[in-house]
Amino acid sequence: SMLTNIIVSNPSRMTHRQFKQTLSLRTSDLEKIPHIISDLKKFFHAHPKLDQHLTPQVHLGAITSNGLDVYVTVYS
Repeated sequence: SMLTNIIVSNPSRMTHRQFKQTLSLRTSDLEKIPHIISDLKKFFHAHPKLDQHLTPQVHLGAITSNGLDVYVTVYS
């Protein structure tokens, strides 16, 4: 009965793979964030194995007591 009640996904039929990552940086690097984000975007736009039709997402997501979180999402 479990098989009739669950959602089965078939990864082999996916057209894209999504990669999500959180980069944690030091709070003292706050002034460097715009340059880091810009450099990461340039890198991902130039990468030959990433799908350029799905724009890479790179942005400052959170400022916490542990540091700065930069969120990255790209598709291949």
